[in-house]
Amino acid sequence: MSEADFETAEVKLKEAQTKITEAHKVQTDAIQGETRGDESEYSLLFAHAQDTLMTIYSEINIAKQLLKIFSAYEKRISALEK
Repeated sequence: MSEADFETAEVKLKEAQTKITEAHKVQTDAIQGETRGDESEYSLLFAHAQDTLMTIYSEINIAKQLLKIFSAYEKRISALEK
């Protein structure tokens, strides 16, 4: 990816959003199983996965905002350089 390749960045963020949505569905299914009475043991790995999932959600949202900001800066700088 080049220095100002915003299109590729947007594609990568969409891919990340798709994957995180899939992961969230798996997590939600596991939690809903417990609420239906399915027995499960406490898992440190599952707790860590939940924490990681929420962190990634936040990072994707921050990256989306940064992409908007830097894209706007790039457009303004390009216009000034003409």
